[in-house]
Amino acid sequence: DVKTQLPTSAMTVAAWFSVDTRQPWGGIINVLQDNGNYEKGWYLGYGEETFTFGLATTGADDGDGDLSYFAAKTNYEVGKLYYVVATFDGKLTKIYVNGKLETTETSQHGEILYPKAAPYVIGSYVDDDESYAHHGRIREVKVFAEAVSAAWIQREFEKLAALASEAANAAERKLELALLPYLHVIDNHNVTIMWDTNLLASSQVHFGVTAKCESLATAADERIHEVRLADLKTGTQYFYFVESTTAGGQELKSDVAKFTIHLNQGVPSAMVSVVNRSTLPTGRRISPVGDLVTFSGRPVDIETSRDGKQVFIKDKSSLRVVDAVTFELVDSVTIKGGASLYGLASGNAGRIYYSDTKNLVHIFRLNDQFKLESLEPITLPAGSFPCGLSISDDGKQLFVCLSKKNSLAVVELATGKIEKEVALGVAPFDVVQVGEQLVVSNIGGRRAVDGDKTAPSGGTETVVDNRGIANTGTVSIVSLKDYGVTSEITVGLHPSVIAKVEGTALVCNTNEDSLAIIDLAKTSLQMMDVKPDARLAFGSMPSCVRWIPKKGLLMVTLAGNNAVGIYQKTAAGGFHCIGHIPTAWYPVGLAFNDDYLFVANVKGFGSRYGEVGGKKGHNSHEHQGVVQRIAFTDILNEVNRKAWSAQVAKNSKFSQILRNQMLSEDVEDVAAVPIPEKLGQPSVFKHVIYVIKENRTFDQVFGDYKKARSAARLCVFPRAVTPNHHALADRFGILDNYYCNGVNSADGHSWATEGNVTPYLERAFGGFSRSYTFGDDPITYSSSGFVWDHVLAAGLSFRNYGEMDYSSTPNGIKYHEIYRKFRAGEEMVFGQNIGVERLRKYSSPIYPGWNMEIPDVLRMSRFIKEFREYEKQGTFPNFSIVYLPQDHAGAGGVTSAAHLADNDLALGQLIEVVSHSKLWKDTVIFVNEDDPQAGWDHVDGHRSICLVVSPYSKQGVNHHFYNQTSVLRTMLHILGLPPMNQQDASAPLMRECFQAEPDFTPYEPLSSTVAINQAPPPQNQWTSLEKHWREVLATVPIIRTGMKTEEDEDNLNRFIWHDVKGWKTPYPVKLSGAHGRGLKHLQLVFGDADED
Repeated sequence: DVKTQLPTSAMTVAAWFSVDTRQPWGGIINVLQDNGNYEKGWYLGYGEETFTFGLATTGADDGDGDLSYFAAKTNYEVGKLYYVVATFDGKLTKIYVNGKLETTETSQHGEILYPKAAPYVIGSYVDDDESYAHHGRIREVKVFAEAVSAAWIQREFEKLAALASEAANAAERKLELALLPYLHVIDNHNVTIMWDTNLLASSQVHFGVTAKCESLATAADERIHEVRLADLKTGTQYFYFVESTTAGGQELKSDVAKFTIHLNQGVPSAMVSVVNRSTLPTGRRISPVGDLVTFSGRPVDIETSRDGKQVFIKDKSSLRVVDAVTFELVDSVTIKGGASLYGLASGNAGRIYYSDTKNLVHIFRLNDQFKLESLEPITLPAGSFPCGLSISDDGKQLFVCLSKKNSLAVVELATGKIEKEVALGVAPFDVVQVGEQLVVSNIGGRRAVDGDKTAPSGGTETVVDNRGIANTGTVSIVSLKDYGVTSEITVGLHPSVIAKVEGTALVCNTNEDSLAIIDLAKTSLQMMDVKPDARLAFGSMPSCVRWIPKKGLLMVTLAGNNAVGIYQKTAAGGFHCIGHIPTAWYPVGLAFNDDYLFVANVKGFGSRYGEVGGKKGHNSHEHQGVVQRIAFTDILNEVNRKAWSAQVAKNSKFSQILRNQMLSEDVEDVAAVPIPEKLGQPSVFKHVIYVIKENRTFDQVFGDYKKARSAARLCVFPRAVTPNHHALADRFGILDNYYCNGVNSADGHSWATEGNVTPYLERAFGGFSRSYTFGDDPITYSSSGFVWDHVLAAGLSFRNYGEMDYSSTPNGIKYHEIYRKFRAGEEMVFGQNIGVERLRKYSSPIYPGWNMEIPDVLRMSRFIKEFREYEKQGTFPNFSIVYLPQDHAGAGGVTSAAHLADNDLALGQLIEVVSHSKLWKDTVIFVNEDDPQAGWDHVDGHRSICLVVSPYSKQGVNHHFYNQTSVLRTMLHILGLPPMNQQDASAPLMRECFQAEPDFTPYEPLSSTVAINQAPPPQNQWTSLEKHWREVLATVPIIRTGMKTEEDEDNLNRFIWHDVKGWKTPYPVKLSGAHGRGLKHLQLVFGDADED
């Protein structure tokens, strides 16, 4: 019994030790288990910069333990001896370094909570799942069952104080690979090999056309190694291995690997070695099983050839072919029109049909050399946006879902002409022939009739609920005799991919976590929940379904759980789940042959593929898709299924989600705190203000913040330009481990307001033909709703200032004229255009939304006007959204720095007016970006800005991992509301941002050194480079929140860099987008090399 051996009600742990190698979880002594949601015990150790003490107690127990990891303030020096002491007296946790008190915490209280079983270890951080050995000296470790006094600690330190004065003495570590070698394809003749070592070492790549690797390429000594291989030949297989040597003579060599550059109509691609475990920016893990093919792209559909020997992949902008046996890429071609949401069909004579985002169905033939040959495409009516494709059973016709035309085209394959067009529901998605009938899913549901509440989607009025979310889903049954619609069956929301099982059609209700099972003979309907645990909130999102008749298996991709559900048919005709398969990120497609199941993962390992198609730099839109191959012999193995299912549950944090959905019954006589221990308990905050800004990474603004993980060379908007951002970080704390979940404004605002993104939107990156949504496409939204829906449903009050509003200016006037009128006090009325009717009802009519010609200080003046009236009446809403978009930049009339200075001042004015009000004592303000677009950051392009401002905010640098769903969950938790869906339910609460004692000192805003109406120089003073970049900027459309193309987004970021840093200053291509270089130091790995 550990209670007879270890401290229970109070404790002290004291140790003299040195750290010779920095690591995230260095261990000196511990007895703990920290496995998923099971967190019990205690630990003394260190992180990358400071010493750490971890503790779990009964007072903070959430059911299966809750460890808090407290950090000291001293930034230790490698190789030096320190005396570190942690004490706990039942109420207070304290950490001392070299005799001095540095940290006092109150969040843990009560008895020490121990696991049922755990190793008691000195010299390592160890639990059942992890082991991180200490590298350095340990002179002594003492543990007491009481909290010793500060005087005792000082006396003990003074006895050996000379040790702390000794020079650093770090022994050399063994040279190891920290990250396995992987490839970045630059163009069709050049490849960069990259790998990481734990020590500074040489960079050498041995390569050649045989396994002997006779050629050598080198680069400078580094820990992050990059070596370019030049003058390679397209289509030739190359072998390579990497070698690194330290100055002390330690050597390492990797295994020999191979690659081939395949020309993809000017865009090269290559097979890449990857590691099959990674942590996502959502905080979840993926561990895809089976064999993997990775490539630059986002696969949205997948099919096998009729003979099962090839796998065809519909990528966001290409068609790829993989050999099903060798599982190697054999060819790929670029589709200029981009991939539509769905639609790939494999026909006779090696033909493949591919629907694009415009009005074409591309046809290719696989020749005897397994190369794709382009044939004459099928041209459809303008504005069709073709999606799902299906070849008739007799092979004579192609059925095509015309999404924007709300119809089905019947194409004669012999002529390529449309024989018939059948009117259907809204946004037909997939079509399958079952006997003499066609089954077509209408993802937008039925057509609207008089009396329906509607909103436009892709040009069609779509039936919506009172939240503005599409709330019908239907399946049309079409007779092949006369192409008449015999019935339209109401199913769940977002009916998408269809599978046929004998005379039954199974349809994915993607936005409802279910399958519709339609017996076509009886015209009967059953609904089957496909969440791995029926108690889970919405968020599994079935995105594809396939029946494998020879195996008797039904397979269902669960995009929200990164899994494939495995089902068997029951005697009663239903289906029984027998397990789940772990996948890569966001599975959306399934195909099979006799031996294997193939899974297409649209987000894959994310966005760190590298330099593609001659366009240099790592960019958050250079996506890395993944296709898995899993043998049916493995799937039918019960031992495998059991282990896989447990891994899926752990990866997606099911137990944590279920726990976080539960309201506490213990709410009476509980003192109010900033972040309640349990959901439903009182918070000191009665008002939450949620500020949404646009498109900045951490280093772009805080790169000059030396106390945080920052890179000054990447900072373009330093303290002089953004004094309020910096002053707020000084006063209220700075988060340097915060990430945006999304990659552009379409998914960024969905993450920011819904905490989830549906497959309908994730499939759309081939071209946003239906919408680039900013509140103007009801099919886009998650059925769990927007954050304001949950606030209003609880009877709380809400006000919106600018979110999802496309504003227009009077007579089209521009920034300088608007600013002049604003300064002169002249009245201006801005047009408001908010697509979500409910949001419009709760929106300020005088506060303008998106329009880069409108200064943020004008917006803020209008917020302040309303705020003061609310304060006077005592009716300020419980929840408010304030949209401040000027940090997006890009309006040509003012400089990039002026945009940021304007945004910065408006933010400072917001904090000023609130902190000087009587509402300050119970108000918290969360400030973040909708997304980082394609910006640059030395850790990763998804790392972004988040400020938490309140009287209870904790000063200092906060290294804890948070993301956009953390903000949503924390705001809802403060208001006593449960999470909206599985995504935000699995996000960490932002407890570490707050302290128990308030500081009510009001904030005084600062002025930037840059005028907020600073204009660029006159055209006659432009250099040729400046002229070039201003011409490029003129091509970037900024009338919407996001760009039409990824090239536009990249161009805008390049313009901002040069506008601030100088027209000749090289752009940091290798640190833009989701490159993930700094993540391993934060214990975050995107694709173990990649992320989105």
